[in-house]
Amino acid sequence: MNNYDKTIRSLLLAAPPIYRKVFRPDCSLEGTCIAIEALAYFGVPATAMSASLWAFNPYAVKVVETEGLLTSENPKAEEHLEAGYHAAWVGKTGDVVPGRWDGYLVIVTDKHLVDLTIGNAGVPEKGLPLAAMSLERPESFDQPAGYELPGGAKVLYTFYPTDTSYKQARNWSKERLQDVTGLVIRAMKAVQVQMEAEDGAAV
Repeated sequence: MNNYDKTIRSLLLAAPPIYRKVFRPDCSLEGTCIAIEALAYFGVPATAMSASLWAFNPYAVKVVETEGLLTSENPKAEEHLEAGYHAAWVGKTGDVVPGRWDGYLVIVTDKHLVDLTIGNAGVPEKGLPLAAMSLERPESFDQPAGYELPGGAKVLYTFYPTDTSYKQARNWSKERLQDVTGLVIRAMKAVQVQMEAEDGAAV
């Protein structure tokens, strides 16, 4: 496993448990700021991207493909909900909370789109188990990008490349977050040591 792959993998494993202990569930801003610094420490350049996303369980995927996004105007709405339709949306809410940025951030590297906080939208008992993930970087951020997940669920991202309002947020500060960044880097190192030991044992 090369350094890049090892770094991305260790970030996916190390960061989310720390975020769950330290931050609110809607911590994509803080989580992204920390991840960018942690990746830079290991020599992987990354940037933030403002986004929103829909996540659909397998049943919802079939409904959306044939009938479009389920709304109350759909005469089969109640039937679909009872049959197991479940979808989750994450993004700008329009709610103004002093000191907090309204939106959602993901991480972009040369090869991947990395989403560390999507797990907060997951509902495993409804067929939508979500966890931190790295996805192939889309060719363009000017159009939505959809990804099918193991088990048949699907996520659909919409990007807002010109929205850099997150940079004005109080918590978009590597100085304010440096203690947590240190925790993440140390956890990534520990994960990488374990990965190297497992690789050595496999040989």
